[in-house]
Amino acid sequence: MTELFTELPEEVKNEIRNYIDSVLKNFPLLNAAKAIREFANGCIDEEEQNFIDFYFNLKLEEMQKEYV
Repeated sequence: MTELFTELPEEVKNEIRNYIDSVLKNFPLLNAAKAIREFANGCIDEEEQNFIDFYFNLKLEEMQKEYV
């Protein structure tokens, strides 16, 4: 498998994953999406923004599969 986002340190990716997982767990989906978007917009690094978008979309796909 090809590793994506190789420029981001693993620690940064873990922090992003933990933030998104926590927000999705504790808020309704619409509010979570808004909070995650604001979080991404606050990042200066484009690679971080792209990883946030990637991981959020991955989680949405996982959630969708749970309801099918």
